[in-house]
Amino acid sequence: MKIKTRIIKWLLTLFPQKERQPGKLKKMFGISKDTFDVRDYKTSVQLAVIPLKYSIPINPLRYVKNQGSWISCGAHAITTALEISHELNKTNLQLPLSERYHYYYARQPEYSGQFPKNVGMTSRNMLKVAQKIGISPEKLCPYISTEMNDKPKYFAEQFAGTWKIGPYFRVNSITEAKETLNSNKPVLIGVYCNNSFLSLSGEITYKKGDITKGGHEFVIYGYDDVSQSFLCINSWGSGYKDKGLMSLPYDYVENLAIDMWTFKLN
Repeated sequence: MKIKTRIIKWLLTLFPQKERQPGKLKKMFGISKDTFDVRDYKTSVQLAVIPLKYSIPINPLRYVKNQGSWISCGAHAITTALEISHELNKTNLQLPLSERYHYYYARQPEYSGQFPKNVGMTSRNMLKVAQKIGISPEKLCPYISTEMNDKPKYFAEQFAGTWKIGPYFRVNSITEAKETLNSNKPVLIGVYCNNSFLSLSGEITYKKGDITKGGHEFVIYGYDDVSQSFLCINSWGSGYKDKGLMSLPYDYVENLAIDMWTFKLN
C-alpha cells in the first residue's frame, strides 16, 4: 500500500492543479430522509465518562469549502469526513478529494438515478458511493461548476478506489454522537433548515413551531456541553457564520435532525 500510495502521489504531480470554480452559492437543500432499515450497523462506542467538551484534533477551518451552485452538500460532507479521517489516522492518503467525482456517481442509476439533474441524495446513498466506488483526488476531478455533469476522466476513475470508506454506522442519539467524537471519528449529520440556520450570520436556534425548508448535510467535529451544542463544518463557504464553522444546539438536533452517521476507514 505504501508503495502504491507513493506512485499515486508521484503521478498526481504530473497533472496541473485547477482552481475550484463552484459558481454562486445557492443554499438549496441536498439531503433527504430515507427509510429506516433494522439491518443498519449501529455505533458501539460506550464511554464510562464523557468529557464536558471535546473536539477532534484538527484545524476545522482548513476543511471549509463552498458547494456553490450545485446541490452537493452530501458529497461535500462525506468528502470532508474522509479527508479528516485520513488526517486523524495519519495515513499516507492525506489529499484533497473530489466532491465533483462523488456527486457525479451519486446521481447514477445504481444510486439516486437522477443524473443529470442538479439534485440531492439520501445519507445512505452518500455513504454507499464512498464505500463502493470511492472518491477521486481533487486534482484529477476538480470542482468546476460548468463540468459537474462531465464524466470523470480515466485516471480519476482508476485512483478513486484507493479512497473508500469501510462499514458505516447509524448514530442514534446525542450521547452516541459525543462518544463517537471522543473516539476521533467525525459524525455526518443531516438536518432540516430553519431561518436561523439559513441566515449567513447570527446564532442557530430552535423553537417549537419553526418553519423548515429542506434538508442539508454537514460534518460535526466536536461538542460543548456548557453551551449545549455541536461544533460543525458547513459547505457554504467562509462567509457563513464563523468563517464557515457553526454551533448547532442540541435541541435543534433533537427536533430537526434527519439522521446521523459515522464510518470506519476501508
